[in-house]
Amino acid sequence: SSDVCSSDLEISSAEFERENRIAQSLAALGYVEVVTHSLRASEREGSVAVRNPLSEEQRYLRESLAPGLIAYLATNAAPARVFEIGDVFRREGDDVLEHGVAAFGFSADRSDEAPWSDASFLRLKGDAGALLREVTGLPLEASPDAIPGFHPGKTAALAVGGRRVGTLGCVDPRIAVAAGLE
Repeated sequence: SSDVCSSDLEISSAEFERENRIAQSLAALGYVEVVTHSLRASEREGSVAVRNPLSEEQRYLRESLAPGLIAYLATNAAPARVFEIGDVFRREGDDVLEHGVAAFGFSADRSDEAPWSDASFLRLKGDAGALLREVTGLPLEASPDAIPGFHPGKTAALAVGGRRVGTLGCVDPRIAVAAGLE
């Protein structure tokens, strides 16, 4: 006699397919996928602590992909265009929220060009527009914004169909210097 187990439970692959489409779109734009650490040393408001960290440098779950990408670009001597798709974590009350996100960027020489006409900023905005058009079929809506960690005047809120979907900007020069991006 043998036991037979079966289930009619179907697991949707929509999220995987969406992430794959984003990855393919970014690769077509010349970006290379990287995988950075999901554990961080620093705590911010809403950070999620790991119960038994292996070290103090791995005490908190990441709340953003940006620090990992900045660190990667800082260690790469040659200019690079990179992206990452991964999960970020945030504590709200007693709940831990996990969100799948995508981030991409590139290293470029520092520019003193005026905000909103900086060539690197416009290139990043163009890539964001191409990605969002490919994934959603809708045009990018960008409006000036001020976000800590980004260069004042070279930051934008991104929306599609009137719904905010992300942030775009040049890294604040002070953070760039502190990270070793010269």
